[in-house]
Amino acid sequence: MLIYVDDILICFEQEGDEAEILKTLNQHFETKDLGDIKNYLGIQIEREENGSFLLNQKHKIQEIIETFGMENAKPVKSPMETNYLKEMNSQDTLLPTNTQYREAIEKLLYLTTATRPDIAASIGILCRKVSMPSQMDWNAVKPIIPYLKETLHYKLKLPVNDVSTLTGYVDADWAGVTSVRKSTIGYLFFQEVLSVGLADSSSLLHYLLLKQSTLQQRRQAKKLYI
Repeated sequence: MLIYVDDILICFEQEGDEAEILKTLNQHFETKDLGDIKNYLGIQIEREENGSFLLNQKHKIQEIIETFGMENAKPVKSPMETNYLKEMNSQDTLLPTNTQYREAIEKLLYLTTATRPDIAASIGILCRKVSMPSQMDWNAVKPIIPYLKETLHYKLKLPVNDVSTLTGYVDADWAGVTSVRKSTIGYLFFQEVLSVGLADSSSLLHYLLLKQSTLQQRRQAKKLYI
């Protein structure tokens, strides 16, 4: 059972379990059964015939597109240009206020944590500039929105499985933040699914992008893992 304020999501294996849970809740609260889940906290949820779930936030993305006036923006194939990483610490004109920049990052960050891990690296890097963003930083944020528009049909799949294997990937850019000589570390964990009678598939379980906090921590990690 998941509860957020007055929104409750109930998962169960047998039909009788649902009725029993609702009966118990109704003894203490007035509840309304909305049926099979379609939407939860701004996340649209579809279910395939085999039981797999497909998650997307099309409505949220469309809202972001309209908020920042990107309805007619040209399609973008990548959420960030590689040149930005080379120039992000160079001197540039600061924005008069960080209000618009902060609003964009907050909205995009919610997508990142819920259904769009493909923009996690870009948002993780741009989050570092929220307090004092420059014009260059804002120019790096704007392409992410038309990228989302171009990939509006993308969905995060949570498949059912009979047999599964956990696979992880990790990498670091080794002092890629040149101004302070810190590394950016990222990892992904996938659940590779082998379903009886179905094609193999995989589901992203967990992902993280993290800037190293201190050089000493990197040295300690090196001693620990090597």
